[in-house]
Amino acid sequence: MMKAMICEMCGGMDLVKQDGLYVCQHCGCKYSIEGARNLFEVTGKVEVDGISTCEQLLEKENSYLKLEDYKSAQNTFKEFINTYPHKRIGYEKYFTALTENFSEYFAYDLVDSNTIAEVNDIIRKLAKIDDGHGTYDANVFMKKINDYLDWIDLKKQKDQNENALNTLSEENLFWSKQIDSTKLIQKRSIIVFAVSLILGFYNLYEKSPLTVFIFIVAGISLLCFVEAKREVKTIPKMIDENCERKTEFEKKISNLNDKINKKEKFIGKGD
Repeated sequence: MMKAMICEMCGGMDLVKQDGLYVCQHCGCKYSIEGARNLFEVTGKVEVDGISTCEQLLEKENSYLKLEDYKSAQNTFKEFINTYPHKRIGYEKYFTALTENFSEYFAYDLVDSNTIAEVNDIIRKLAKIDDGHGTYDANVFMKKINDYLDWIDLKKQKDQNENALNTLSEENLFWSKQIDSTKLIQKRSIIVFAVSLILGFYNLYEKSPLTVFIFIVAGISLLCFVEAKREVKTIPKMIDENCERKTEFEKKISNLNDKINKKEKFIGKGD
């Protein structure tokens, strides 16, 4: 039986994906991807109103492609070719769909050894009804798929390097703010130390019970000053190291961009 996407509002069968939704071109009703899947309705038996099984299979293929359900589309293409091995349109639509609807899943599925064998078998079947003309070259076709996989990998590498670059920029911003606050702590610590030292000697002379406490405060202030001074020297080095790493990541991203652009020329794919 044939299944088609039928709009619940007007009965139209022309639904197009727009901004992540499927929109009926007749009445404008919108459906989510899950909602669009539910629009598949049984419209008849093997042949309804003069529609042959051949046409029904082609319609199913188109519907699955609209839903980006590539695995179901691929299985339907194979069903068509096995059912109608003499009809060239099935082969044409099969290879056109593979070429125009590359997706990460679809490409990885195609590099499976069994699927490569299937593609070669389909090309051989096509050659028999195509008077021996080599319309499709399996090696060329699989190279394009591998180029697509390389493109995906390059884009992932670029994203990883860009994320690392952003992290370094955020770290440098943090350390730049940190060095200002550390210098402020350094100044305040030396002031507290000096005041505490003066008060400590005064209370020592007066034999005040607060003498020990004041000298403890002075000692803590001195430790804070020394630590702040150490950080003031260390933080700029960390910022410089991050700047060097940023330069390295920027070079990597630039090289990856060049490779991505070259690869896109081969696969006809771009952002």
